Amino acid sequence: MPHHADVSILMGMTDRQIREAIARDDAHGRAVLAAMLHEREGNAPSPTGGFRYSKTSQLKGEMLLCRREPAEHIKVMEGDEHEGWGGCLCRIPRTGEILLTDFRGNLCRSSDGGRTWSDSVRVEIPGPLYQDAPVQKRCIGAIGALRDGTILLACMVYTSPRRGPEDEGGYVTRSTDGGRTWEEPFRLDMLGYPHLEPASHLRFVELQDGTILLPAAAGRRGPQGRFIYPDGTPFPPSGEPLRAGVQCEDQYVFRSRDGGRTWGDPSLVTGWGCETNLVQLASGKIIAAVRYQREWAVEGDDPRVIEASKPQEDPDYCTTIYLDTFICESTDGGYHWSEPRKASRYLEHPADIVCMSDGTLVMVKGHKPFPHGPQVVWSRDEGKTWSKSFLALDMDPKGAAGQPSALALEDDTVLVSYDVYTWDENSTTNPPACRYQLWVVRFKLPMEV
Repeated sequence: MPHHADVSILMGMTDRQIREAIARDDAHGRAVLAAMLHEREGNAPSPTGGFRYSKTSQLKGEMLLCRREPAEHIKVMEGDEHEGWGGCLCRIPRTGEILLTDFRGNLCRSSDGGRTWSDSVRVEIPGPLYQDAPVQKRCIGAIGALRDGTILLACMVYTSPRRGPEDEGGYVTRSTDGGRTWEEPFRLDMLGYPHLEPASHLRFVELQDGTILLPAAAGRRGPQGRFIYPDGTPFPPSGEPLRAGVQCEDQYVFRSRDGGRTWGDPSLVTGWGCETNLVQLASGKIIAAVRYQREWAVEGDDPRVIEASKPQEDPDYCTTIYLDTFICESTDGGYHWSEPRKASRYLEHPADIVCMSDGTLVMVKGHKPFPHGPQVVWSRDEGKTWSKSFLALDMDPKGAAGQPSALALEDDTVLVSYDVYTWDENSTTNPPACRYQLWVVRFKLPMEV
């Protein structure tokens, strides 16, 4: 039977207090867990709704003022850990059909606004580069539907056994039959970098003038020793070798003016960026939600922001100064971009942004600290400021949930896909085995936004 939770029990509790209460497994802990799971059994999101929170502090813990908001959760895919990892949503304008593909190229369809979904089929892209690679090396990083009904996919092949690192890169393929068959892919220019990927969970954006933009991150992750940018600039500035796990990527946008057949004319959005989604507003301005990841402070950083970016629960969890969602803006079709500005708390990334019929921007972002799950905020001023209240679409204390993709439907219903990984506590492997699920949630913003 579902748990009927008194969510007011969470008021004033920090993440640490919630975790400790659940760990005790007494009456109070079970009540806290019931509130956290909001009427769901196991790791299944609630079919009846989610929570809304108002936050009063980002530095000393949070006061959670909770209430229920209506929502629908639908499980779309399930498999082992190699089968999925996140999803990308798009809607075909002419038919209204919605497509959802995960990172491994499993594609589902919905013709009723995301309430029900077809069984998944594996995307098959022609050509030896993709076909010869093992399934675990094939990745789908972006999807998009043009106004004429053409579907675009960005794919990658992480180095297969018979190819070298020079074969890593991004490719774009097209479909003119609703995503059932695909054309030979076009390879994106590597821009002189050893690594380029249009990933992950991204969407192509067709601008008002018909130009198509695709975000792609170029760079290299450590540990690979010293790294020199294509213009000869050393990285890091000190010239020291990179540490394991360091992310050093530049975020670009590529352009196509022939319906996605060919791509080029790249522009730099920002350094230290990846996993970026774009939205064009009615004014023509383009907003980019960037996963901004920088390991050390530089001149001009606000010490208070640096301190606030450190995780409260475990300051040693990540040494990165920034690991957040930042916003960049362009008013000239994506050729020049504003300096990135922080738009989330620490470890809230990646993000997707959609625009409602009244111009309200809705941003859904992954929330990596406990409790894990995607969260939603909104903006009435073209992304300059964001709501203090937020919607928690899911909360998973035992797994990991995030990597969201979003769509705004014609009636202003918001559709969000996200992945959930549930670790097997009895697993003897390292890392432990886990189960992958891909969920979709349908909801509307509260009236008093």
